[in-house]
Amino acid sequence: QQQQQQQQQQQQQHSGQQSVPGHRAFVDTFSTTFELSWARGRDQRRELLSACPEGEDPLVLSREVEKNALDAAAAAAVAAARAVAAAARAAAVERAEQPQAGLQAWDNAWARESGPLLRQWREAAVSGELPLAAPGEEGGEARAEQLGAALASASAAAKSAADDATAAAAAALAASQPATTECAA
Repeated sequence: QQQQQQQQQQQQQHSGQQSVPGHRAFVDTFSTTFELSWARGRDQRRELLSACPEGEDPLVLSREVEKNALDAAAAAAVAAARAVAAAARAAAVERAEQPQAGLQAWDNAWARESGPLLRQWREAAVSGELPLAAPGEEGGEARAEQLGAALASASAAAKSAADDATAAAAAALAASQPATTECAA
């Protein structure tokens, strides 16, 4: 029974983490950035290991090279994940302010605008541009501007779609009303 309680607590904690704005973006970005960084460093690791100086233990060198590569991949992954999670939190706030009729347009515009932006941030982290300041942090002004432009585009799309829906509803209502004619007495 105690084991069941511990499992339930872990599940509740895990589900609580998933409801935190930006959690999913952080996890996904961390994973993809780490994998990208690790894969890109593969050739460099091989070169370092093949050039093992005579008299140096290849196993010690291998462990050192791997540790350094893991540290670099983790640093890049954390930096990109923090920036993307900050963007996801800002997007969640902005999306919550949109009219219901415009949410699909907001989602489509956000996906179109944010995708290249977030990939650019991940690429910067993998390329070693660290620290990678998140929007709203010192040094993150350029990312904040990029994020602001993406959010503005998504909000404009939502407003336009909501306005179109309102106009369509008004036209449908007008069309469903019987025409009134005034009779002269």
